[in-house]
Amino acid sequence: SEIARQIGIRVDEDDPECCAGHQLAENIMNEIRSSSSLKDELLPLQSQALWHEWSKYNKERHRRLQKRDKKTTKYAREMDDKKEEIRMLQLLKTDPPTLVMKLFLSYLLQHKGIMKVYFLQWLKFMLDERSQQ
Repeated sequence: SEIARQIGIRVDEDDPECCAGHQLAENIMNEIRSSSSLKDELLPLQSQALWHEWSKYNKERHRRLQKRDKKTTKYAREMDDKKEEIRMLQLLKTDPPTLVMKLFLSYLLQHKGIMKVYFLQWLKFMLDERSQQ
């Protein structure tokens, strides 16, 4: 970035909105780093058991609908009911929302324009880096 500055190229890191977006993303990453059981604690809707079970019912429902008989329609309703039960269990896990989710949503709602873009881009970089560790 020093060479870019020397030859007159604008550097994003010099932009105050970029720095502010970086700080917001860093705040969220600090919360993520302090968590012991990352996925279950911070992203409860991604719980392996519930998510996989919902996907299983969804696939089964669509496979059966291709056959198009009356039994299939009843079966599809049963699959929808099971999927709805799983969604309710997921919603119960998110009440109240986690601190990370509250921060993320508040940052998205409070900031507009390019600062929001910088925030999301920095967060993506930081999460990608963390997932590679």
